[in-house]
Amino acid sequence: MIPIALAAAVLPQACVTEGKAPPPQPRPLPEQPRGIFADRLVRTVGIPEDTDRNGLSDLIPVTVYLFNDQYVAPLALPGRFTFRLTDASGEHELARWEYDQAAAERARRNFMVGPGYTFRLSLLDVRPAVPGAGPPERLPTREPLLFITFTPAEGPPVDPRTGTTVFLGGR
Repeated sequence: MIPIALAAAVLPQACVTEGKAPPPQPRPLPEQPRGIFADRLVRTVGIPEDTDRNGLSDLIPVTVYLFNDQYVAPLALPGRFTFRLTDASGEHELARWEYDQAAAERARRNFMVGPGYTFRLSLLDVRPAVPGAGPPERLPTREPLLFITFTPAEGPPVDPRTGTTVFLGGR
């Protein structure tokens, strides 16, 4: 027993890696071309939150990515964003948020996939309380549509013309 313990103490220890090798480091994105414009946008809508704890969702987290078919990653472009919350038909506007170019720039974040814009759309900020109508976040529908338009400083607006259903839940 002593020879085995002595051999283990004297012989160098070796590490053995089991499993797959770690993935290679991601390659940096190519530089965004000058003069490129967005021709589409992709939006992700998070789970709405009830910030005032009254049982009704009043805050909608949204992330927007701008793209062009000629470039492999999201774009960082100067411009403004308009968000419209409508009824299920898309015809009756329930709320609107406008972010000018300075506000859009402050909303820009660098994600693993490239630049994106994060917004927290609060119904409490844009829907005034109306006496007898209940809280401002009480909408005529619990599943409104969210429409997003990006208007660049130069170039045509990006308006998908399709809304994303937002499940507000609540009582």
